[in-house]
Amino acid sequence: MPALAGEGLSARSLSRLAIRLRRADVAIETVVDDAMGRLSRDSCSDDGVVVLDAEKFIRLPAEVAVRLLARAVARAGAAGAVRLGKLESLYEDLARAHASKTPRLRRTLGGALVTLSPSKLLLERAPPRRTPSPAGMAGKRTRRTHKNRGRMTPRN
Repeated sequence: MPALAGEGLSARSLSRLAIRLRRADVAIETVVDDAMGRLSRDSCSDDGVVVLDAEKFIRLPAEVAVRLLARAVARAGAAGAVRLGKLESLYEDLARAHASKTPRLRRTLGGALVTLSPSKLLLERAPPRRTPSPAGMAGKRTRRTHKNRGRMTPRN
């Protein structure tokens, strides 16, 4: 704490800063609540599918859009909390794709499949990942042999 005090940051000033940040966080969350209601137009279904107006989503301030995206991914996906850096990266990809001549993008994040089309942003449960082959699960490598052209056989 002495090093911070040398820079003019006391415990009291840090406490005030924490209070201000909490107040700002509450304000942003209120705006996100409002944006979710305006952009989704009652299209959040019971099965976790979220449909947002893409044009209005992209026009939101970045912080509001990232938080709204986090809520939508959590609702549609099955992986729980997603790292902020991944959300920010997805938001940047969505903004770039929307600005392009053909605004289409498809990504998965947090167990959610995110699809951007010119008019909507759709978030739904991602399909299950492919299961590895039995040989892959056993750790065995496969090789091609000349007599079994095109067929995969286990390596002995």
